[in-house]
Amino acid sequence: MSAIWDYYTTAWKCLILNWRILFLLYMFSLGLAFLAIGPFSNLMDFVFGDSLVLADITSRFDYSAIADMINHYGDGVQLSISTVFSFVIIYVLWSGFFSGGLIELSMHKNTRSSTLVFWKGGAEYFFRYLRLSVYMVFIVAIILSLIFIFFTKDGLNPLHLKSEDFLIFRFKVLVVVAVVVFFMTSIFRDIAKVIIRDMSHIPFILSSNVKALAQTFTWRFVALSLFNLLFLGLGFLLYLLLKTFMSSTWLVLILSQIFLIYRLAYRFVRLASFNYQYRAVKAVLPLHNQSSPDRA
Repeated sequence: MSAIWDYYTTAWKCLILNWRILFLLYMFSLGLAFLAIGPFSNLMDFVFGDSLVLADITSRFDYSAIADMINHYGDGVQLSISTVFSFVIIYVLWSGFFSGGLIELSMHKNTRSSTLVFWKGGAEYFFRYLRLSVYMVFIVAIILSLIFIFFTKDGLNPLHLKSEDFLIFRFKVLVVVAVVVFFMTSIFRDIAKVIIRDMSHIPFILSSNVKALAQTFTWRFVALSLFNLLFLGLGFLLYLLLKTFMSSTWLVLILSQIFLIYRLAYRFVRLASFNYQYRAVKAVLPLHNQSSPDRA
């Protein structure tokens, strides 16, 4: 556990040394969000203006108001939704780029690196991480499809069901299974990012993914992932606690932006801590393999 704490704190030290990158990620995420949600926000202002209906929608779900907006401004709603989905693709591309930049920055853990290191890492490993993102999309789609097929294998028609209790039980079981599966998938994804960078001399990432899969179920990386999630959860609970005591909309907005920055910091710290642990394991394994024949 002490080693995990060392990897985690070293990752935070590296982030503090390179705090400008965190600001860069925040500004890009904020700009991307404004561009994606902007058309829909303008549509809401045009439809409802300064009426109390807009306040009701933001505070609770108002089906009648939303239905009226769709019926009278369907083309605008469709265009706004299409804009949001188009920016999802842009975010996936950006995510692949900045993952390479963050991994490269984590290699300089005791120095204040220039932003050129980030841009260099993002450009050098972009296509590798983009392929990994595509693989992850397929994996997630397959998992969700299997969950949906299993949940609906007896049908969902209420006229054909004697009781909904087994559906409720099945739903609870599938939620637990989904959480565990996606938790392990996230570990595989981040280990794969680290190993892809480490094996950058190999043109294909299949061998890196196989090696990452072998490390995914080891206690070291499971414990490190839980450790990172623990601090993310503590930050989220603190955010909810502070939010309940704030009555000003501007204070809540500022608090939400601080939490966004914390989540971006979490992404860097998680990747960096995985990188440090992998390199520690890699340094030990050759010695272990060399000593095995002697013991035999």
